[in-house]
Amino acid sequence: MENMKKRLAVFLCILFILPSILSVLPKTSVEVQAGNRYSAIALAGLFTSAMGGKPPIIWVEEGQEFYIGDYVQLYSNDKYYTHLLGTASMLKASYSSSQKSVAEVNGKGLLKTKSEGSSMVKVKYKTCTTTFDLRVEKKGSLKHKASDAKLAEAADIIDKAIPSKVTASNGFDLIKKLKAYQAVRDEVSSESLSTGSNGVGVLVVPQTGRFNTFSAMLSVYAEKNSPLTTTSAKVLKIRSVKARAKTVTVKLKKAPTTEQFLSMKMYYAIYSTLEKKNISAAKNKVYFPITIIPEKGMYISGLACMTKGSKTITITPRQYRNGKLVNMKLKKGTYRIGMKYDWTKGKKFKVK
Repeated sequence: MENMKKRLAVFLCILFILPSILSVLPKTSVEVQAGNRYSAIALAGLFTSAMGGKPPIIWVEEGQEFYIGDYVQLYSNDKYYTHLLGTASMLKASYSSSQKSVAEVNGKGLLKTKSEGSSMVKVKYKTCTTTFDLRVEKKGSLKHKASDAKLAEAADIIDKAIPSKVTASNGFDLIKKLKAYQAVRDEVSSESLSTGSNGVGVLVVPQTGRFNTFSAMLSVYAEKNSPLTTTSAKVLKIRSVKARAKTVTVKLKKAPTTEQFLSMKMYYAIYSTLEKKNISAAKNKVYFPITIIPEKGMYISGLACMTKGSKTITITPRQYRNGKLVNMKLKKGTYRIGMKYDWTKGKKFKVK
């Protein structure tokens, strides 16, 4: 759980494949994503500015329409973690374009390119402002591939699938649509040659930014509602822990509600390598990773499983062998489940 939490701040950049540069401001910060040189889908990373402190340059063509707020992610920070608030498209951000004859942007962040030229496009959320150096080229002048049409079609499906609200009842259907889009994106991204690491992004299919907002809506909902996250209003509380060499059994003070249980499945269907297990497994079970910490020695991975309506979590200790996680036996001694700032509060237990 500890490792999962620490990765939370960079979840979207994991989804987008390429590395990120995270800049934290007090309370809230703005991160900007510039597109990939050829397909605009494998994003170039997270920046607040390009090399030399200048705004990132984004190249687009005449006649394109897309939500610029899809390319801005906002975070809040607490004592231990950075939490995604969402994209600017999800929040009450404001937008402006310095050259309206080149590009117009409305109050919802819908940007329309009109003619060749450049314009400084600003996105503001509360006290945070980020700026794009938008360069508009003649229609058809950017390098296109046959697969761009396929990508644009998938982006349109995502656009229509964006819900007014994410719930546990519609969450899994949305996750399946997200995964279907990712499959198309991954197929096309294999043809990409440039990462745009110098802060320059060419958005050949800029409407693919809808995926950023779609996935952010799911991740924000899952983090907020899963009782295995510290941001949840009702974090799971442990009553007792008993252990044998091959199994650790955790008893909870209260079983998760149906909404919480489904949110847990959503959370780990989105974030972890257990996505297939949680999406395809019986609806009455949830699987999630958990860290077991011995008094001395390396951390141990654990595969946790809980049944819907139950107060019991069963954990199987695992370790890496030949690049794979396999079941293992715990030696005699004292251990902790997670860290003190996780939902587990670092609960201690002994193996006799």
